[in-house]
Amino acid sequence: FGLSTTGALLRTNSNLVTEQQQDGQQQQPSWASLIHHWTEKPIWDAWSHLPAYVAGVETRYANNQQSPSPPFTVANNGTSIVEHYNQNPQSMIHRNNVVKFISPQEIPAIVDCLFDNIDWNVVFGVNKTIVDIG
Repeated sequence: FGLSTTGALLRTNSNLVTEQQQDGQQQQPSWASLIHHWTEKPIWDAWSHLPAYVAGVETRYANNQQSPSPPFTVANNGTSIVEHYNQNPQSMIHRNNVVKFISPQEIPAIVDCLFDNIDWNVVFGVNKTIVDIG
């Protein structure tokens, strides 16, 4: 038996991004942090509150806010995502690995879309809102 290509990407003994090891060799990248991050219960539960938040019908307010609380805060009993990461350093490590992996590809793609003279009203329709849920 051997480790498949897909299995290698899910190993937990390496980071999502390719980093140099102490011996100078490149460490194989892993999607383990991506899986940990997106399936972590506090993150996962927040998705169920997103539709009400985007639709403007969320009515729960936390910490004396003037506007409805974000889905993460609602799903996690008033704990903000910043508080969550401050209290859970391993979770923050996974989140940071995900950002390091995605940003180099995502940011140029977004910028290309913004400056390609796209008529967003044609793409999404009039009076629509683009929401960054990341």
